[in-house]
Formats: sequence, structure tokens, C-alpha cells
Amino acid sequence: MIENTKAICEERDVMEYITPKEAGETWGISERRVQYLCSNGQVVGAQRLGGKVWVIPRGTPKPLDGRTKAAKQGVVKNE
Repeated sequence: MIENTKAICEERDVMEYITPKEAGETWGISERRVQYLCSNGQVVGAQRLGGKVWVIPRGTPKPLDGRTKAAKQGVVKNE
């Protein structure tokens, strides 16, 4: 686990990451919703550090909300 965290931290120096709170503000949803999406694998590139903290690559698009009509029809909305 420590080796994996170290590798992510080294990669983090090259790639910019944001927190679920920052992603939520950008996407217009709650921090908790972002955490839920991360835990279900719906946020591309999201990684968990130390088993507790999620990090999301900056610029990652907001995943479709599966509860909406657009998501059910597979429509991709540009934001």
C-alpha cells in the first residue's frame, strides 16, 4: 500500500489533481456525490490515497448522472 501511495505521489508531481470538494464546486454537485461517483468508478482517473482521500485529475469531465433522461439516452452534454 505504501509503495502504491508513493507511486501516486510521484505521478502527482507531474499531473495536477483536485479534491472531491473542488470537483463538486466545478461540476455543481456536492462533495459527497463526487465521493460516491469515485467509489463507483464513474470518475475517470480518480484514485484513493491512503484508503480515505480521493484525488481526481484536473480537467476530468463530470460523469453523466444515471438518474437523468439524457444519461438513459446516452446523450453527452458539453460543459
